[in-house]
Amino acid sequence: REKNIVKVQTEGVPSFFAGMLPKLVAPANEHLFVDLRQIASIQSADGVSDALLALRDRPDGTAKLAVIDVPTLVIVGELDLITPPSASETMMKHLQRGTLVVIPGAGHLSNIEAPAEFNAAIKTWAEEI
Repeated sequence: REKNIVKVQTEGVPSFFAGMLPKLVAPANEHLFVDLRQIASIQSADGVSDALLALRDRPDGTAKLAVIDVPTLVIVGELDLITPPSASETMMKHLQRGTLVVIPGAGHLSNIEAPAEFNAAIKTWAEEI
């Protein structure tokens, strides 16, 4: 995170996001780069740096998952490189009433890459609880 904070402050947000884009979506969804670059272009360097600082400094909340005693939905893209399915499977081991949905062919931004599948997962889960 530290390297990315420096990159944002010295090279700007577009340079940082250019390196992040291949990690955010699955290769088949690279057509979304145009829209994602547009979203990135309106972000301030301070805002992105602050978000990276928050991610860097956040405590590990894994142990707290065990106290969640309500139905909990975890959605992950099959090809997520940032928070891979294995991380979601680890979360599931700690959740008392968790449901895991893996969106086929999607990366980290599964809600943008496969909105119909993402929304259907939420709808199905909500109807079942």
